[in-house]
Amino acid sequence: MKELFEYNSRNGRLEFFIIILISSGLIKVLEAIYLATESNVASIICVLFMFLIIYIQFCATVKRYHDLGKSGFFILLQFIPIINIYCFIILFFVKGMDRRNQYGRDSLSL
Repeated sequence: MKELFEYNSRNGRLEFFIIILISSGLIKVLEAIYLATESNVASIICVLFMFLIIYIQFCATVKRYHDLGKSGFFILLQFIPIINIYCFIILFFVKGMDRRNQYGRDSLSL
């Protein structure tokens, strides 16, 4: 659980995919609760949990870039239209480095 909030290691493709899939589903559930509720307290709690999940997705993406041997700052490319599509293809389909890099051991050798 602690690894979800850290961004100084590496994630392989499968781990990245699972984290993004589950967290995106949770965001959709929280969004539905947020839209269905009339309570301000429940709405605030939903928004706080959404920010927490977005942070987990951010950490997973940075770790995936680390697995590719890239800096975490490459996440900024995802805010540029057209280039973001290329980045997502790279993140989901390109195999990480087979050897140890500056961010740690190969995630498949653990």
